[in-house]
Amino acid sequence: MFSTIGRLVNARLAFRRVFSTGRSAVFQIESRLLDNRVDQQELREMVHRYDPSVPIERAITPPSSWYTSPAMYKLEKDTVFKNNWLAIGRKDQVKRTGQYFTSNVVGEPLVVCRDLQGQLRAFLNVCCHRGMPVAKGEDTVSQFDCSYHGWSYALDGRLLKATKMKGIQNFKAKENGLKPLAVTTWGPLVLVKMTGNSADVENNGLQLEKVETVLKQLDYDPDTEDIVFVKRSTRKITSNWKTVVENFSDGGYHVEVAHKTYTDSYYAGSTVRMADVNEYFTVQMAETNQNNPKAETRIGKISTYIYIYPNFMISRYGPWVETITLFPYGYDSTDFVFDFFLDKSFFQNKPRDEVRNFIDESVAISDKIQDEDDEICEGVHFGLMSSAYDAGRYVPRVEMSQYVFHQRLAKELRGHWSL
Repeated sequence: MFSTIGRLVNARLAFRRVFSTGRSAVFQIESRLLDNRVDQQELREMVHRYDPSVPIERAITPPSSWYTSPAMYKLEKDTVFKNNWLAIGRKDQVKRTGQYFTSNVVGEPLVVCRDLQGQLRAFLNVCCHRGMPVAKGEDTVSQFDCSYHGWSYALDGRLLKATKMKGIQNFKAKENGLKPLAVTTWGPLVLVKMTGNSADVENNGLQLEKVETVLKQLDYDPDTEDIVFVKRSTRKITSNWKTVVENFSDGGYHVEVAHKTYTDSYYAGSTVRMADVNEYFTVQMAETNQNNPKAETRIGKISTYIYIYPNFMISRYGPWVETITLFPYGYDSTDFVFDFFLDKSFFQNKPRDEVRNFIDESVAISDKIQDEDDEICEGVHFGLMSSAYDAGRYVPRVEMSQYVFHQRLAKELRGHWSL
């Protein structure tokens, strides 16, 4: 009798524990949903604090929270970096059949390859079984093999082999391939897009005709193979990616102050000008200091610096074509990839040592300038984190590029709530 009563008591206590635990779990879920609604409301208010319709003469810049908020970075991942063409590598990295390279863009692991039919392909670098990357670094292979459980994929993304699958039900190999991405090339670059397909590039927002016109005037045609890759360098800075873009494309506003030593010897600083500004790209030009005979050898008579929304730049100066690709890794961390190319004609009738010395000296100058820019961007980011700063004003005559950049961002960020 007592054992029966004991079992009834224990059962009632167990039911209370289950009910209590279940009710607690429900409350926790409801709490998280409420927190998410609050976060979304705060994020929406943050985005709408910047009004892109106000003329530049009266406009206030985006608030510092656009640069210091992890939630804003997450929103940018879901909008800016999801819906636009992104530069991620070089065309010469996938020149041959089976050649591939990997990349990481705002937390998404990617692999780009040339398949057995010679077609350019891009995929999320994730095995469908447990999420392990199927490729590392860059190499040449005949297929992708997951190093975790041995699943294999063709270079066109098809699942070739899934190991020890006896007894599995409702599994179709054709539904478990690598997830494809849109991919295209422009000049020396490979670009991918997280949404859509590779067809109809222009209608997907990659409008570069004017950029190509400018470059052709400077003796570089992106449609030809007349440049040679010579060097890559990388660096990481503690700064939001938008600060880097703003510094690069400020119409030379900072150049005479921050790069004074260089501008005095190489550039006529007062000649820096913005040649074109629109929501897709900006074009800046600067004339060479005619009093320095070494300057023209390195940078020619005029240098052109182009920012292309959202994450890459291309510069043309002298025999050089330089590309810069930005890879944000958080609201406060940005990786740079610098690729340096030289005109093929530059190598003609020159000793190897002379070419090597020219490359080393020129890249060293570029590195010094970038050191100064890194210090600026990290300093600005440190200031944006301070309670002393919230938002600023534009200098209308020279900061139209930042203004247009912020307008484009605002449009895309606000679009998140209109889907």
